[in-house]
Amino acid sequence: MKGFLILVGLSGCFYIDPINQRPSLAIVNTTGDVIGRGQIGVTLRAEVSDPEGQIVQLDWRMYVCDDASVFETCDQQPAREDSSTDFVFAAPSFRAAGGPAQSLLIELDGVDDLGAKAQPSQQLIIPLGNGAPTLITSNASAYGQTINTPLDIFAIYGDPDDNPDNVTLTFELFSPTASTATLSDTCTPQPGCLMPADATKREQGKRFTPDVPGQWEVRVTATDLLDGSASVIETVIVVFDQLPCIGQVTPAAPPPDSQLPVGDPTLFQVYQVLDAIDPYPTNLADPILGQSEFHWSIKRNTGARQALPTETGNTLAFDPESFSPGDVVELRVEIEDRGSPFPLTCDPVEPTCQLDPTLVPTCLQRQTWKVVVQ
Repeated sequence: MKGFLILVGLSGCFYIDPINQRPSLAIVNTTGDVIGRGQIGVTLRAEVSDPEGQIVQLDWRMYVCDDASVFETCDQQPAREDSSTDFVFAAPSFRAAGGPAQSLLIELDGVDDLGAKAQPSQQLIIPLGNGAPTLITSNASAYGQTINTPLDIFAIYGDPDDNPDNVTLTFELFSPTASTATLSDTCTPQPGCLMPADATKREQGKRFTPDVPGQWEVRVTATDLLDGSASVIETVIVVFDQLPCIGQVTPAAPPPDSQLPVGDPTLFQVYQVLDAIDPYPTNLADPILGQSEFHWSIKRNTGARQALPTETGNTLAFDPESFSPGDVVELRVEIEDRGSPFPLTCDPVEPTCQLDPTLVPTCLQRQTWKVVVQ
């Protein structure tokens, strides 16, 4: 403020310079009330009014805090300063002092051309929203989710505003009835897990061996530094050992009541048996896997069926020279895994056997070829 006084004669005339009035300021949040950690394009606008229409120099300061109402919980140096009318920034995710950002303290000062400073300084406290972790789960079994075989639960997780390494995962196992099964590590975010292609994600897995059939559940919960959380329940239906199924065979079996003419030595073969723990062929190096057994038998014309106990593999060599032209010979293979009944309970006169008729597609445990010798 300045002025001077002039005395003229005896009239007592006064002249005083105009007083430079202070500008006034206000902060307008044009982005909205909900601002998240790491959100880009946050915009605050300074509303400026100066009585004399002078240009006002602005001074924005942004402090990152735990609780912006208590300055001691803020980083003591501004994270960002600006002099524009619009203060545009990305909301920080972390404090410079460490730990997640939870709120922002915004200060705005202004000084006009003649040095008058706006008072008081404008302040705005912005609470920062915390994005919850993201979580996707899956399960995997190399043994058809069969009881007493290992089963894996995998979780791929991340966080939209945090380093995924700051996310904690918990796994809880729930069995359908009383069980002694427990969870163990199968892979962690360290090497051993297949890391997701997205560098912002991590993968973790647990393994358990269900000892009762039924619906099992694993609840996976991801929690970040601010207790934001996401939870998913992965459900697995555990079954008893299922029946083995005859896969591709050669020669192709003729339709029922039809005959297969054979005039040359022919190899009858089962290429594959489908089964979760006793397949054919099997992996002999896997201590859990076994292999289904093959039982071959033969019936000539109207004679009795004879088992071929020495034929235990997946093939049977048939030489028509050992028979007479016109002979009708039934060649039969039946399969057995460690859990299925044998002899099969189907009527022996039936050319095929499906112990569980409800299974779709068809799952046969017996295949018969009716051969006519040429």
